[in-house]
Amino acid sequence: MYTHPCTLTSGATVTVTPWRLDEMAALATDFQAVQDTLTATLRGQPAPLPPQRTLPVLIRLLRLSLSRPDDADLVMAPDLPAVLRAIWDANGLGEHAKKALLQRLKADQRRAALLAPRTSR
Repeated sequence: MYTHPCTLTSGATVTVTPWRLDEMAALATDFQAVQDTLTATLRGQPAPLPPQRTLPVLIRLLRLSLSRPDDADLVMAPDLPAVLRAIWDANGLGEHAKKALLQRLKADQRRAALLAPRTSR
C-alpha cells in the first residue's frame, strides 16, 4: 500500500494512506468541495460549501486519510496545506483534477457563449 508521510509544524509525522475503493466516490467529491472552498476567493467564485460545513468535511477527510485516525488531533491549521497535498498525492488526484478543471473550463466557456448577447450583423 502506498503511504505518504507528512511532517507537521510540531515536528510530529502523520501517515496518509490512499482511500479504499468504497470510500473513493464520496471522499473525492468532498475533497474537491473542500479544495474549491479554500480557493474560491482566489478564483473569484462562491464557495461550494457553506462555512459551517467546511471544517466538519475537512476533519472527516483527514481522519479517513490517516493511517491512525486519532493523529488528526495533532494537525493544526498551518499543517493543512501539507496534509491536503499528502492526501492529493497518496490518492493520485492530480490527473483527475486536471481533467475535471479542463471540463469545467470548457463548460464555463460554453455557458458564457450561450449567455453572451447576440449582435446582429
